[in-house]
Amino acid sequence: MCDEGGGVPEWVLTYGDMMSLLLCFFILLYSLSGGQKAVPDVVVEAILKQFGDPHQLAMFHLNKRMSAVETPGKSITENRKASIPRKRANAAQPGRPGHRTRVTDIRDGNRLVIGGPVLFESGSAELTQEAKEAILDVASAIRGKLHMIEVKGFEPPGVPAGSPFASVRDLAFARTVAVVDFLTKDGEIHPNIIRTSIAAPVEAQTLPRLPTGEPMYNRVVIANLESSSTDFYEASPGN
Repeated sequence: MCDEGGGVPEWVLTYGDMMSLLLCFFILLYSLSGGQKAVPDVVVEAILKQFGDPHQLAMFHLNKRMSAVETPGKSITENRKASIPRKRANAAQPGRPGHRTRVTDIRDGNRLVIGGPVLFESGSAELTQEAKEAILDVASAIRGKLHMIEVKGFEPPGVPAGSPFASVRDLAFARTVAVVDFLTKDGEIHPNIIRTSIAAPVEAQTLPRLPTGEPMYNRVVIANLESSSTDFYEASPGN
């Protein structure tokens, strides 16, 4: 006789559900890691809406607007890759080579902010005693090392009335110069390894906040770059 009973144990159904969930989970991880193609924006937006917070979603929309270019739907990288072969194809002549055919581009590598931010009084570019102590702490940590140093100033929302600075960029630059001067003179850091820069206004979105809730606009940060000063000497035309 044929036995019509049997079936599967109940745990098999639970096991099958678990395997299906694990498969979907790893497919999602692979998609977010890049895979063969970039993850569509609609997928990223849906995941942020479901699992993220409003700040992450706002940053996603901001980055999406900032990466928009003249050709809708294409990133800056895609347009650049497409334009290089087109320019070469349209060139009537390959061009005349110069005396130096080698071009060396020194990459910064990883960027590590050292210590805390150097804070300034609102509208002022004068170093406070706390700011000087913070700079000296950083100088003691980097003194004697060959890595490049970047001193970056941040633009405040505005300059107060009667300020000697014409714009927020002038104020941010004056603060950066003040930090560099103190870092080289009192901190005894060689000026040849120091680079100065001004942060873009959009970078203020990432600033931490003071206990009052206000972002730390009035600040300068000191970062250690992965590139070494010896990289530039080795790449110089005389070597």
